[in-house]
This record gives sequence, C-alpha cells and structure tokens, in this order.
Amino acid sequence: MQIASKNENSVMLSDNFKSVSFGIKQDGLAHIFGVLRNQLYSDKILAVVREYSANAVDANVEAGKEDQAIVVTAPNPFDPTFRVRDFGNGLNEEEIRDIYANYGESTKRKSNKLIGQLGLGSKSAFAYGDNFVINSYINGKKLIYNAYIDPSQIGMIAKMNEEETSEPNGVEICIPVKSADIYAFTEKIKGFFKFWSSKVEVRGIDVSEISLGNAAIEGTNWKYFSHKQYSATSFSSVVIMGNVAYPFNSSIMSQEINNLFSEKVGKDCYAPSLAYNFIFYVDIGTVEVSASREDLQYTDFTKKNLVQLLDGFFSELVEKINGKIENAANIFEAKRLFQETFCNLFTQSNTFNFLGKKCNWKGFDVSEADVNFHFSQDENLPDGYEPAVIKHYFAGRRSGKSVNFHLQNSLPSNENCLNIIDDCNSKFLKRRVTEIIVNKKSHKFVNIITVRDQELWQRASTKRGLDGYTFKNLSEIEVPLPVKFAGSNLKTVSVKSKKHLKRSFALDLDNTIQHNTKSNYWNPVVVDVKNDSGVWMELHRFEYAKEPMDNEMLIKRIILICCSVGISAPTFFGFKKLPNKIDSNPNFIELKDWVVSTIGNHLKAKGQLNDFIDYLSTRKNEVSACQKGAVTLFHREKDSETVANSQDIQDFIKEYKKIMHIKKQRVFIDTYDALCHLRCLDLFLLGYSSNTQVNLFDNLNKFCDKYPLLSLFDSSYFDWSSTPETDKTILSIFN
Repeated sequence: MQIASKNENSVMLSDNFKSVSFGIKQDGLAHIFGVLRNQLYSDKILAVVREYSANAVDANVEAGKEDQAIVVTAPNPFDPTFRVRDFGNGLNEEEIRDIYANYGESTKRKSNKLIGQLGLGSKSAFAYGDNFVINSYINGKKLIYNAYIDPSQIGMIAKMNEEETSEPNGVEICIPVKSADIYAFTEKIKGFFKFWSSKVEVRGIDVSEISLGNAAIEGTNWKYFSHKQYSATSFSSVVIMGNVAYPFNSSIMSQEINNLFSEKVGKDCYAPSLAYNFIFYVDIGTVEVSASREDLQYTDFTKKNLVQLLDGFFSELVEKINGKIENAANIFEAKRLFQETFCNLFTQSNTFNFLGKKCNWKGFDVSEADVNFHFSQDENLPDGYEPAVIKHYFAGRRSGKSVNFHLQNSLPSNENCLNIIDDCNSKFLKRRVTEIIVNKKSHKFVNIITVRDQELWQRASTKRGLDGYTFKNLSEIEVPLPVKFAGSNLKTVSVKSKKHLKRSFALDLDNTIQHNTKSNYWNPVVVDVKNDSGVWMELHRFEYAKEPMDNEMLIKRIILICCSVGISAPTFFGFKKLPNKIDSNPNFIELKDWVVSTIGNHLKAKGQLNDFIDYLSTRKNEVSACQKGAVTLFHREKDSETVANSQDIQDFIKEYKKIMHIKKQRVFIDTYDALCHLRCLDLFLLGYSSNTQVNLFDNLNKFCDKYPLLSLFDSSYFDWSSTPETDKTILSIFN
C-alpha cells in the first residue's frame, strides 16, 4: 500500500548548529525489538491471524493469482498449530532474510494493490510466542526456516532443512499455539474472516460459522445487516480496506455525519446510528491506519475520504430502503423490512416519522409493525359488530405442551406468526394449532381469523393493503385423526414422522444446529451390510442404546475430537434393530471400539500414550497438602545448601513439576472427557495400559515415606505461618 503524501516543510538551520542523525545503538536493539514485539499489538492473537492472512493475499496478488484461495488452518487439540499458506512465488534465502529478519523492510509501498506497507506484520508471531516456522516452496524445493528469540532477545532465523517437493510455489507460516489458546484462536479466526472478501479456504472450522449472511440493504460501497436487540449477530461497524476490517469510530466522525445528513434530508432530522452492523468498503490507500493495523488514524486525509464515502451513502440510504420495501411481496413483508431497517437505525422520533412518510408499499403506510383492525372506528360500524374475530394462539406458559389464546384486533408482521382463515367451522381447531406451535414448532404464534361478514372483511382487508394477500386456510393444516383400536375406546394418536418408521440411519456430522428433537441429527439411509463400511451403534429413541446421553451433541463432539487428528471421518450408522452378525463383520466397527482404537493409535503415533496414562493417574490420585507445601518450601529456599545439594529433593521437585505439566495438557483433558462421556475409559485402559509403567505418584510417596516427619506439618507451616526460622527447622529433617 502506498503511503499517503505528507506536507513537506523546510527547516532553516544556523550555520553554527551541528546536525545529528537519529539512530539505534547495538545495545539498544533488544529493547526496541522487545517494544515492537510486546507493545505494538493489543490483541496479539488477532494480530497473528490478520497479518499473516493479509501477507498471504499480497503474495498471491504479486504472483498474478488473485483468484487463488489462501489456505488457513485453525489449531486443534491434536495439532495445536495455526497455519497460513499462500500460492505466490515463494521466497529464496535472501528474501527470507530481508523480509523476516529486518524490521521496517517492505516491498509493498509502491502499489495500492497490496495490503502491507509497514514491514512489521511478518514478525507479528513474536508478539504471541518465541518462535515460528517458515516453509518456503520454490521451484520444486521446500526450504524450512525457524525464526526464534535467542538469548540476546534480538531474534534469529535459522535454516533447518532443504528437501525436494512437488508442492506448488508459495509460503506457509506455522505458529505453535498454547493449549489454553486454541479456543481463542478459533474464535478470532471466525470473527476476522466474516469480513474477508478475497478467496480463503479455512480448515478446521465450519464455514457456516464464518458467514455473515445476506445484508438487509446495500449500496455502492456499503452494507447494512439488520439485527434484533441482544442478538449475537450484532457487530460494531467496520471500514474494510484490503480485506482487513478496521473499527469505524462514529463518535469521532459525529460532526461530519450530522452535517452531511442535514444536507441530504433536513436540518431538523437527526442522523442514523452508524455504530453497529454497517460495513463500509474503501480502496487500499484511501484511509490511514495505525502501526498495529488495529485502528484507523482519523487524520485530515482519512476524514476527507470517509466524508466522500458517507456522502454517497446518505444519497442512497433512503432510496435503497424504499426500493426494497416497494419490492416486498405483501404488506406484512414490507412492514417487517421497515422495522428491521429504520427502527434499528433511527432512534429520534422526528427523523423516524419523516422517513416513514418517504417509504411506503403501494401507497400504504408501513411505519407501524401491525395491521390493525379497529372495525368500530375505521369502518364506522356499531360497537360490538365485528366482521371478523381474530384469536391469537400461543404456547402454554406452564407445560409448553398446550396452547392458549386471547382476542386481539391486529395482525402482526412478525415472521414467527402464521395467519389462518377458519374455513371449516373450527373443526379440530385446537388440535391443528397445537400441531403447528407445539409439535412441529414451525411458528411461535397462530392467528385464527373467523370471518362473519365476507363482504365487510374483504373491504377492510383491501383498505389495509391485504387485497391479493393469500391467507392459509385452516382445512389445509394436517392434523392427527382419531383412530379406533380393537377392544378399546376411541383414542387420539399422533401421526409419526416417516423417519420414525425407518430402521437404519446415518449421523449428520455437518449439522451444527442444536435440536431439541434427537431424530434431527439422523438421516434415514439404506445400508448394504456386505459392501458398505463404517462405524455402527444401536439406537433406542434415537439415542445411543449402550450409553444414553442427555444431549446428542455430546456424541458428535466426541466423534469430532477423534476426527480432528487428521483422519478422514467414516460414516456413522445407527440401527434400531441390528443387522445379523454386524458385530463380527470386518467392514464395521462399534462406536466405542472405534473411539478407543482411534484415540489409542493417535496417541501412539504421537508418542504421547505413556503421558496420557500418566495423566489418568493424576485423575485418580491427588498431590497431598504436605507435598504441595513441601514444593512451596523448596522453591522458597531453592538457594539454600540443603535444597541445592539434596538429590532426593531435586528428584521430588522434578516429579512434581512433571505431574503439574501433564495435568494441564488440553489434549489429554479433551481425550479424557471423550472417553468418560462415552463410558469407555476402562475399555481403553484394558487395551493400552502397561503393567511396567511406573505410577508418577510412587516417587512422591516414597519421598514422604523416607521423611515421615513431613506428614506432621500442617500446610500453614509452609504458607501463612512461614518464617526463616520455621523454614530452617523443617529443612533440618532432610539433613
């Protein structure tokens, strides 16, 4: 990105004044680099995601591959590494050294096609950790470099390996992620790429969690996403330049916004709130950004260009909203659109009323959310005479399995409300409404309209913009019919979904929505036991028959944890009635056996099996209070002769640290939870535990057995009551 031109002022100097250039001494480099690494970015994880993704796009652009998607891989418990891969020209050794080893070095200041310019982003990984790996693919070779902070605190880049490869040219950045930060990385990736406009392939995250969806209205360089109050879809407005979303501070621009809106609409009208759910797009180089690239710099240059953008925005706003309302299919949709746009944008009543007159649907007012039917007032009818009666049905507040109603004189535009004309003399009325609200949950509310005077109702509907609107008829609602069983009285049974009549199903792993109905997670399939293969489980009421769970999402979570190790997910079959001899079929494996073997084999391949067995022992055993206190004492007196020279104490501290380290491993915690939820921990231990492995706590217990006086000390001696004399007394037992 080209740097905005600055005003050039010349300074006259006296002939007697000696000029001195600014610089950095060698012994100050570590401090300066430390400031750039640790104090430049306030959100270090987001900085890593943003800078390397932007650099990857720049690399593709430089190579003429603007349409090539970059690849971003989210970290997971089994591979805690954040990766960004571009498909540019790759970097040779000299370019690696120039770009990654020199702060302020940038090749992107002469073009507004490229996002970068500061020469700082390529080192942003050091803001998060102490090292990262650079894989450069160039002309059939893979060059591997490790960038790390050396003891001088300045930083080094070392070439680790060079090998032949068939991979296309480009660069891959690999950043180790702490276990505790895996979730944070995932959330930052989701939030950042919601505003991304270039092509990107995000691996390890469901694509639906990244999409913002469709904008409510949009213009030349802007979009607005409507939202409901307290909705999770709401976001602070942003200015997007070169894929990167910068927060739009409407408070700083408030004066310019109000002046522009007054010119476009009227002096007595207040400007809309632009603080939330707006996206403004600008060309690269149009606005200036901070060195951290976390915020805009609201310089005169930036404000001038933002004012030009907002000028076009206000010229289009009312026109775009009105155009969308005019194209609505009916009065209900038009009212809903008006509420979703203007009601969220304008809080001042005078502005709202003014714009309400500007927007209409075929000449009908859309500023009110409901279509009102005050017959006695509007149609000059006598009190008590109603051409139609409207009953508003809703779920019962106590059990939620029944419906209640009250009379009302309006039809809301809410899309969760279904309007129905009673054309069958209320036959099975309550049963039909219950089917909609309680059983199918297709709508939260139902309005039943009983027409008493068809001519007057038609006239009233036309007057309110409902002429041509098609109401659903009550007779069209399917309802469970009463059936008679042999030897019993007449009973009402609910009609089962066709899915309940099937016997074999496949688990839908792509469905990320949490359902109240467990059958929604399963799709009916036909299984050829001889030729198909996969993982099977027996189902009872669409629950895992061996281990019923309160939430079917738990099974999906366990499966996704196992699949996150990089294996391809098999098909997961559920059977209400098991096919003959499926348990001995080599093409199929039972769910528990699959989970155990998948986890066990992965831990073996990673060399982590023994550590996981040790982790299990930390779940069964606890470090005693006197052992914790002893470690506190030894740490406090680490420079004393007793602690420094005692091999027993050093071994004890080493074992304690190993236990504490293993207990905090996120990958072990997730694996343990998966095995416990499925209740197959004992099955895992039966197949993978070793009788020769030493229990981690044995050495701690042996230490306490060797020094039995330790057990006599209360933990307060080690902590709150500690004094130099007390410490010296306790240490004397180890001499």
